[in-house]
Amino acid sequence: MSGYVHGAPWGTGVKLTTVLALGIACGAVYLVAMGLAGIPWLRQLVIGLLATLVVHRPGRETQIEFVGLTDVAYDPHAMKWSLRLLGNGGLFSLTGLWWNRKLDRYEAYVMDSERAVVLCTRRRTVVVSPDRPAEFVAVVNEACGL
Repeated sequence: MSGYVHGAPWGTGVKLTTVLALGIACGAVYLVAMGLAGIPWLRQLVIGLLATLVVHRPGRETQIEFVGLTDVAYDPHAMKWSLRLLGNGGLFSLTGLWWNRKLDRYEAYVMDSERAVVLCTRRRTVVVSPDRPAEFVAVVNEACGL
C-alpha cells in the first residue's frame, strides 16, 4: 500500500461553492480598491468579511476581528502600571487579560511593550506589538476608514 497515491477529485457542489466564494471575495476587494467602501454599512460588511488580525503563538492562533473597530493607536506606554489578571507575565511574551487605569480591562498579545498598538472595538480592547507599529496603524486606519 505504501506506493499508491490516490487523487481526490472535486465534486460539482465543491466547484460551484468555490467559484461563488472567490467571486464574492474578489468583488469585495474590488469595492475597497475603488473606494466604494466609503459607505459605512458597506465598509463594515467588507471589513467583516476580509479583515481579521491573526496572532500566531506557539501551539495556537488568536483571531482579532476588525468589525466595530473604533480606534487604533500606537502607544508605547499603553501597558505601563498594568496588573495581570490572567495570563503570562513575561516568559516569552506578555499575553492574557490585563488591567490598568488608562485602558481598563484589555487583552494583550505583546512581545515588546514599547511597540504597543491599542485596538479598540465595541466589545473589547486588545494590545498587540507589531514590528513596525506606525506602519501597522496606518494600514489598519486606511483599511477601516478611521
